[in-house]
Amino acid sequence: MHFHKHLFALSGLLLWAGIVCGQVEKAEIFGVIADEITGETLIQATISAEATNSGTKLGAVSDFDGRYVIKLPVGAWTLKVQYIGYNAIEKRVEVGAGDAPREINFNLSTIVLQEAQVIADVAIERETPVAFSNIKPVQIQEELGSQPIPMILNTTPGVYATQAGSDDNGPSISIRGFKQRN
Repeated sequence: MHFHKHLFALSGLLLWAGIVCGQVEKAEIFGVIADEITGETLIQATISAEATNSGTKLGAVSDFDGRYVIKLPVGAWTLKVQYIGYNAIEKRVEVGAGDAPREINFNLSTIVLQEAQVIADVAIERETPVAFSNIKPVQIQEELGSQPIPMILNTTPGVYATQAGSDDNGPSISIRGFKQRN
């Protein structure tokens, strides 16, 4: 009977020690993610945290108000915030045992395109397996320049345009038998 009291006390002590030792100190990091210029909050921006020494990764996503909360164990962490169309930002954070919740806000700048190229491919007569018509600028200037655009299209095979007769009291166009509404 006396043995059972000690066994009960010992098991209680081991359970308590397991709970205390099994808990890892964590600190709460929170903040808002917003656009740098407008200040508008960014919904569902991703926040990833990577431990500098162990490589452990944790993550969170900002809510409807651009707010996030992430609980990090003790150690050195790199916080990285990403959002589509914005430059990613990284900040280093040191988390200590018993740290109070800390606010870290992120203001992301938009990605600016440096150069845009438009690449077009023009169909080549007698080599392209699709029907096409090319109205040259010279032809428009010399023959058709004073006409409205629908009437210029009238010179194209398969296109029929009239000045009157549409439902909208404007020019009417039909291409290969299909009305302009189609």
